[in-house]
Formats: sequence, C-alpha cells, structure tokens
Amino acid sequence: MKFTRLILVASCFSLSTNTLAGMMGGTGIVLDVSSNKPIPNASIRLECKRNLLHGSTKVKDITVTTDSLGRFDFDSQQLSDCDFAYVHAKKTGYIETKKSDIRYLNTAYKNLPQKVYMSPIASSRMQHLQFLNALASGSSVSKKHEYLNIYTQFYASKRIAESVQEIQYVRSQYCNRLLTLYDDLADSDKSWLKQKTVQYSWNNTINYGKVDNLKEVIEICKSP
Repeated sequence: MKFTRLILVASCFSLSTNTLAGMMGGTGIVLDVSSNKPIPNASIRLECKRNLLHGSTKVKDITVTTDSLGRFDFDSQQLSDCDFAYVHAKKTGYIETKKSDIRYLNTAYKNLPQKVYMSPIASSRMQHLQFLNALASGSSVSKKHEYLNIYTQFYASKRIAESVQEIQYVRSQYCNRLLTLYDDLADSDKSWLKQKTVQYSWNNTINYGKVDNLKEVIEICKSP
C-alpha cells in the first residue's frame, strides 16, 4: 500500500512539474506571403491555453507588436502559464494566410511559430483559388472519384472568383480536365455523380451544391 502511494505521489509531482514548466519563449517573424518581405507594426496576439483533464481553457491573451524588421518576441516568463498557444496576426490591409490556405497553418501549438505569413487582402482570394487547385491535383481510385474531387474544388472556385483574372484562372485550371474526364465516364458513373453533394467553406460560411456538369461546367467552360 505504501509503495502504491509513493508511485501516485511521484506521478502527481511529475505531472505538476511538467505543467509548471510552461512554454519556452522565443522570437518569430511576420512575412508577406507574396513578397516574403517582413511586415512591421503587425499586432501579434498569443492565446495562452492550459490543459485540463478534459479539454483546455484559455488563461490569458498576450499581445505584442512587430518591430521594423517584422520580428516579435515572447519571453518564457510570459508563457509560464501556457501549456500551448494559438498565435494570431493582424494588420490593416492584410489577412492571415492560414485562413485562405491551411498549408500555412501552424500545428505545433506547444512551440512559438518561427514564421507567420500574412496575405494582402487584394491577393488573398487568388491565394485561396491556388490552394483549391492544389487540392484538385491529388490521385483518385477511379475516374468518377477523380472527377468528383476536381469538380468539388471547381464548384468552390467558381463561386469565389470575382475578377476577370480570377475567373480566367478557374477556367484555365479546370475546364479541360473536367470536360475530358466527363466524356470518358460511363453512364453509370454519371448517374452516380448526380447523386453527390459537394460543399465548400468561404468567409466562415459552409455552402452546399449538387454535381451538375451541364449547368456548372459547360456554362462557364464553353461560354465565350
């Protein structure tokens, strides 16, 4: 019984020691994703989180501003209460690149990100279109699944694109692939596709639609 109690006390002490250690401080830099140049005077908010037995809770927010070289710094004492943290960047005229392209999402929440990317608002829409196009380039188990994957990204891109340049980009990246694939599909595959629903997220809203090659693809791909 004494031995069991000793192990329990030792385990609790170890857990308490690790928790008290907190995150390590460090420095990072905010960069313009288009030019790779540093962004000065950006507001960096660190959302300090503490682990619970089930889930987590926010302890505090710590906000700093990047210097003339786009650098930010948090010291270990500031982060002593944090088991992990989310880092958010904000500056007028920019949005965080991770919001339009999850490839820039930092998932190592126990460490400070060394680089935080931001996109000029004017180019963020094209950034997201390029991300969707990358998703449409993966391999599939069959032609009907390949069509469905490409169509899903096309469906979203068609609704997100606004400028002439963006619409031309969507047509150039999707039309030939979709038209060629659809012509090669068996009638049973086309019937299967008509039963499918696609969805996409943009501006924090989830939207849904049906697979309709005639209305959606031919409408934009074969129009002058």
